[in-house]
Amino acid sequence: QAVESVIHQSYSPLQIIVVDDCSSDGSAAEIQHLKEEYPFLELLLLSENVGNCKAFNEAYKHVTGEYVIDFATDDIMLPERIEKQVQLFERCDQNVGVVFTDATYVNGKGEFLRNHFQYLFRKHLINHIPQGDIYRDVLSTYFIPGPTMMVRRDVLDRLGGYDEELTYEDFDFWVRSARDFQYAYLDENLTRIR
Repeated sequence: QAVESVIHQSYSPLQIIVVDDCSSDGSAAEIQHLKEEYPFLELLLLSENVGNCKAFNEAYKHVTGEYVIDFATDDIMLPERIEKQVQLFERCDQNVGVVFTDATYVNGKGEFLRNHFQYLFRKHLINHIPQGDIYRDVLSTYFIPGPTMMVRRDVLDRLGGYDEELTYEDFDFWVRSARDFQYAYLDENLTRIR
């Protein structure tokens, strides 16, 4: 579902790199089937498990586009997500390095659980959605739904990708990127996070 939600985006052309981090659950075979159906997919089947951050960096070496999305295989993009995020980037200054949106959380069956920002506001965890210079905000408050981010390639180039010593990249990426780049928020719900 995740890969097909990317394939069926309204925006084109897209470069789609599918990475399997030496999984043991049959994912590699499923990915091979997807490749047969969609020959334009680029596959990166790693021979040993290297972890999320290094697996992303291995794929990033093959990226040719101006914008990058790191997307997990249990989430789903709505059909106009990429198009709308690119449009926002094109209206922004070059110092905007990341665009993020609202998201809906769903369970394993795809059933609604909650909306990201509605939940944060209801719980009084935030009183506004930070954008622009968010460096101080990311140091003190969790608010960005990571799977909704689209990143300007220049940001990842300057950071040297993700820190491969880490298990998860989100907080480290936000802190390091927010030092030099601004963030823009698109007030639409364009991703289902499982």
